[in-house]
Amino acid sequence: MNLASPAEVKKLLEDIGVRPNKVLGQNFLIDRNILNKLISAADVSENDCVLEIGGGLGIVTEELVVKAGSLTVVEKDKKLAHHLLNKYGDNPKVEIIHDDVLKVISRPDWPEKEQDYNKVVANLPYSVGTRLLVDMIQSQSRPQLVVVTVQLEVAERFSAECGAKDYGLLSIWSQMHYNVELVKAVNNTCFWPKPEVTSGILKLELMNEGQPSPETARGVYRLTKHAFSHRRKQMSNILRNCIDDFRIEPEVISEIFEKLGLSVSLRPQNLSVSDWLGLTQAIMEVKGNG
Repeated sequence: MNLASPAEVKKLLEDIGVRPNKVLGQNFLIDRNILNKLISAADVSENDCVLEIGGGLGIVTEELVVKAGSLTVVEKDKKLAHHLLNKYGDNPKVEIIHDDVLKVISRPDWPEKEQDYNKVVANLPYSVGTRLLVDMIQSQSRPQLVVVTVQLEVAERFSAECGAKDYGLLSIWSQMHYNVELVKAVNNTCFWPKPEVTSGILKLELMNEGQPSPETARGVYRLTKHAFSHRRKQMSNILRNCIDDFRIEPEVISEIFEKLGLSVSLRPQNLSVSDWLGLTQAIMEVKGNG
């Protein structure tokens, strides 16, 4: 079975009894070159425990099975999960889970209950891409490497640099934990059915050093979420009217910004990831939470 052939993919889906669901973001990868780019960027070896999300018909799965030490595939569609189970159910290093991945990774006993994983490799359904990546980033058990296809607009927001038009919450939250790279834009003709949007291969590689403490990370999440809801305002005004944990007096704001070498007239999108970390830590120290 050639899973890169639109005709064969369509026939297999008919045999299984699946009609691609736009709500679930079911667009099946059918381009071998893009598949190779995805797999190459993940650099999977027998030392890796891999999580695949949205296994679909298995075009990514069949590559990961050969390379990974163990593979867990989470598939929400019952018929597709059954198809994958029929194909890989006898393989001792593969586990197929029929469930919603957003529910699976939010369980208190995940990933301990299932096979642990250090890499996530997937052609992500458009419907869950952003939320899933944010959940992983904000988790205390972050994977070492994430390589996924997502909507190009989403990939650009994660990988944007300070000052760019796409720079915002996703950029800051991901880049304070990961080195983030937009590996390649992916044309919509590489999928069937053809989506209305362009995709991109996004790579997040966990930084070995410089990880913020859990308390600082939570502070950055909260402070930036508030600040970017007022992104047209200057930081001095934002902090004077901030959420209770971070509200500080004007003279203290000036002292903190001067110490950090920053101007109080800056807007949220003009602060780099390191600026946000330094600002959050400084405010937490002033408020007695650092």
